[in-house]
Amino acid sequence: IVVMRNAQIAQVGTPRELYEAPANVFVATFMGEASQLLGEMSGDDAAGAGVRLGHLTMRLPRRGLADGPVTVMVRPESVVLVDPEERDALQATVASAIYMGSHAEYTLSTEVGELFAIVREAGALRSTGERVGVRLVDHGVYAVGP
Repeated sequence: IVVMRNAQIAQVGTPRELYEAPANVFVATFMGEASQLLGEMSGDDAAGAGVRLGHLTMRLPRRGLADGPVTVMVRPESVVLVDPEERDALQATVASAIYMGSHAEYTLSTEVGELFAIVREAGALRSTGERVGVRLVDHGVYAVGP
């Protein structure tokens, strides 16, 4: 697949490559819903580069990015809601909560940006204004240039 932007090639790849390793914010959002968080990349080791999101640090592939500010793209299915006191979780406030039958959709406000989350366990819907913790799973979280 070739993704074009303003008559220029933005990225070429398989659907999986474009979804899982977008070259930039445009390609990431073109290939599906993705939230954008502000992060800071530094260091490097076999597990990847450290990316700081507020007080949380996670390892992501460097993919040619330099140390410094990055945009961290987060797919809605990559967000897990946890206890707000859980260590290694972003602190968030529920801005909106919508019950959709088979799942719930949340908009979450964090110190590093707004997150859209799809939670498959739609049993007890979280309340607007409720504090929650947010963990990000490995799949569906990517660093791209600022």
